[in-house]
Amino acid sequence: MTPTSTADEANPRSRRHRTVVSVVGVMTAAVLAFTGGQAAFAAVEEIDPDNVANVEATTTAEEPVQPAAEVEPVAEPEPVAEPEPVAEPEPEPEPEPAPIGWPLYKTAYAGTIYELVDFVTPMPLSYERWRDEYGFRAPERTATDYVKYPWSPTIYAVTFWPGDENAWQWDRLDYNQWRSAGQPGARNAGWIKGSYYYKWGTSPELFVEGADGVNHKLTAREWRDSGYRPFADRSNEGFMKLSWTSDIVRMTNIGAGHGYRIGGGEWREEAYPAPQVRQRIPGDQFYRFAGQNTVWYAGPAMNRPVTYAEWKAAGSPQPRIRSPRFDGDAGVLRVGVDVEPGTYRSTGNEDFCYWARLSGFGGFEDIIDNYIGNGSAYVTITSSDVAFETSRCNDWVKVG
Repeated sequence: MTPTSTADEANPRSRRHRTVVSVVGVMTAAVLAFTGGQAAFAAVEEIDPDNVANVEATTTAEEPVQPAAEVEPVAEPEPVAEPEPVAEPEPEPEPEPAPIGWPLYKTAYAGTIYELVDFVTPMPLSYERWRDEYGFRAPERTATDYVKYPWSPTIYAVTFWPGDENAWQWDRLDYNQWRSAGQPGARNAGWIKGSYYYKWGTSPELFVEGADGVNHKLTAREWRDSGYRPFADRSNEGFMKLSWTSDIVRMTNIGAGHGYRIGGGEWREEAYPAPQVRQRIPGDQFYRFAGQNTVWYAGPAMNRPVTYAEWKAAGSPQPRIRSPRFDGDAGVLRVGVDVEPGTYRSTGNEDFCYWARLSGFGGFEDIIDNYIGNGSAYVTITSSDVAFETSRCNDWVKVG
C-alpha cells in the first residue's frame, strides 16, 4: 500500500484527485491493452476535478458481491465414430486378347485339321495356313461317335458339327482308321447317312442298303428305329418265281418282261426278298417248232423244253408254232422269247451284216461278242444270253 503524506490527509480533495487518477490509469491501461494503444489513449479526456466526487463515489461505494452463477457443466460430446474405410475397387482384369482365327478341331482317326469358320462351318485347314495364321496351335478333339448297323460289321464315325443331321460328318472307317481312333466300340444305330431305303414292286417288304453295299430286309421295329425314313418304290422291278419250277427270276423291267434267273448267292446278297409266285411271267411264252411235238418255255428265267406236268401246272397254254428262221434285220431280240438258243447261219450278206450277243439292254458295255462283215455269218446264241442284236443281215436259219 502506498503511504500518504500529512498534506494529503489535510486536503481531502487532493486525496480524491489521486484516486481518480489511479482509476483513470487502470482504465487507460485496459483500453490500451484492448485497442492496441495509441488511438484509445488519445480519446481519453482530461478529468474534471469537479466530477471527481461522482467518480469516487462510484468507485468507492462498496456494492455487495453477487455470487457467480454456477455454470452448468457442458456435456462432453460423444466421440464420433470414425467412418469405416471404403474399400478401394479392385482393378478390372484386362481382357484376354481374342484368339487368332477360328476354333480348330481334329478327329481321332484322321490327320485333317478343321477350322470352324463363323463357329459353324468346318473347313479343312492347309498346313501353310496352320503354320502362318495359327502358329501351329494345337486343335481340340471333335465330338465324334462310332456306330454300326446290327447286321453289318462296318463301323462309321459321325462327327457332330453345329446344326442338324445334315451338318454332321460321316466317315466309313477302315481298319487302320479304327485303330488310330483307339479301337472304339460301336453302338448299334437305327440310321446311318448314305443308306438307301427301297421297296420292290413284287413285295410289301422294305429294304435298306448301307453305304458299304450290304442289303438288309427291315423289320417293323428296325424301320421305326430309322425314324421311318422315306423309301424308293421300285414298282417295275422285283423278284418272281414260277409256281411249277424252283427258279427265281430277278425282274429288271416287269412291264417289258426283262429279267434273268438268279442263283442262291445273289438272292442272299439281296437279303432274300420274297419272290412273287406266279403261273406265268410277263413276256414269256410256250412254243414248238413246226413239225415237232416238243413244247418249249421261253421267258426271262429260262428257255428249255418243259414236261407235260409242268405244262399242265402252267395252265396248259397253247404253244406258238415257230419257224427255225428269223429276220436278219430285226434289231434287238430277247433270247428265249423272240429267239431260242442255238447255232444260226446267215448267207449272201453284202451290206456289212452286224450281230451282237448281249448280257443286258444297257448299251455297249453289255456286248458279250459281236461281228461285222459280208458273205456268210455264223453265231451261237446261248441260254445265258439276254438278247441278240442283228442288222443288215439276210435271214438267220437254225443249223444246230
